[in-house]
Amino acid sequence: MHAEVRARLGAVDILVNNAGIAVFREPLQATDEDWRKCMSVDLEGVWYCCRAVLPGMLEKQNGAIINIISNHSFSIIRGTFPYPIAKHGLLGLTRSLALEYADRGVAVNAISPGYVDTPIAEWDFSRAPDPSKARRDTEAKQPVGRCRRAHSGHSRTSDRFNGHRRPCKPTFARSPARTGGQPNRGDAENHIQCGPSRANNFHAAAPEHIDRGKPKGCR
Repeated sequence: MHAEVRARLGAVDILVNNAGIAVFREPLQATDEDWRKCMSVDLEGVWYCCRAVLPGMLEKQNGAIINIISNHSFSIIRGTFPYPIAKHGLLGLTRSLALEYADRGVAVNAISPGYVDTPIAEWDFSRAPDPSKARRDTEAKQPVGRCRRAHSGHSRTSDRFNGHRRPCKPTFARSPARTGGQPNRGDAENHIQCGPSRANNFHAAAPEHIDRGKPKGCR
């Protein structure tokens, strides 16, 4: 697919990795197939897509990759194995690629959209003894009183980003190739995109108001 796109349109400018699948098991009841299914979609597929487009982006020293991660990338919720393992891995992949190619014109970032009303969310609600109550309880914990909607039909962003904090604490701004030194590879969350510079290009956007104890299931 990538080869066809590149042949018709040239190198990819922006890649959004949005595919995801929820696999929730008790750890000792999870089968090898459960593990492979989760990792292949939620982690390996993202890497394969990144690997396909990165050469073209690096060749023109310009490009952006956006990985859709999850609340599960930041916290572990009981009964969701192995999904959070894949999502923690995806956060690590984002950080690693961001730092690796920051000085070569490629911005790699991650977004954790919180609870979105998707088929995955509906499936998770359906597993509860009272699906309607499970939905109500989850929506009551959201600042806007409901799950986010993928197609809201308007351009307002206030209902999706509310009370959000974007830290901007870059730890390096010069290419190590030009300075002869090595970038500070401390806390990767300090390496974010600040304005036009791509030297500090990692940001994992996770709303500060996320309720860590909410029911599982949504991305």
